[in-house]
Amino acid sequence: MKTNSLLSAAALAVAFAAPAVAQQAAPLSPQDLVTLSRLGGSAISSDGKLVAYVVTTTDP
Repeated sequence: MKTNSLLSAAALAVAFAAPAVAQQAAPLSPQDLVTLSRLGGSAISSDGKLVAYVVTTTDP
């Protein structure tokens, strides 16, 4: 039973790792950097349950 569990876990790890290796991220271009959203000032509520923040975006 333990061998089956280990074999199943190994098979799942290989199945999920293969697509992650195949998809390599392209380098960021200057255009990508300009169009990224930026997080600005933030404030936490007095009870600590909420956070307000500013998101700055640019027009493409």
